[in-house]
Amino acid sequence: MEIPINQYPDNNDLFPCAVLLHEIFHLLIRKNKILKKQIYNLNKNSPYFEELLISSFIPEGYLSQVYLNTPQLKYSKNSKNLIDQRRYIAHKLSDQAQTYIKKKQPLDKKYFNLIKSTI
Repeated sequence: MEIPINQYPDNNDLFPCAVLLHEIFHLLIRKNKILKKQIYNLNKNSPYFEELLISSFIPEGYLSQVYLNTPQLKYSKNSKNLIDQRRYIAHKLSDQAQTYIKKKQPLDKKYFNLIKSTI
C-alpha cells in the first residue's frame, strides 16, 4: 500500500496529501518526455530511480518536512525495503533538494547523479 499510515505520527493528517502529491510528480515526469528520457538514459530501471527521485522531495523528503510537517523518519542504509531506501535518499539529499527548491532550479543530470551515487 502506498500510504503506510502506521509509520507516521497520528497527529499528521497531511501525510495522505503528500502521497497524492508524490503520485502527481510521477504523472508530471511521465508527461515531460525530455525528463523521462534523461531518467531512462541514466538508469535503465527508471521506475525505481523515478521513485527515489520523487521521494527525495515528497513524501519522505524536503517538501514534506517543510510544508506538511512530516518528520524525517528512520531508515536503514542497506535495506532492500523500498520505503527505507526512499527515506535514505531523502535524508542524504535533503540539503540538495532544499537548494533546488529555493533556487527554483529544474531537475538536472547533476541531481540525478547525486541519487545514483547515493544508491
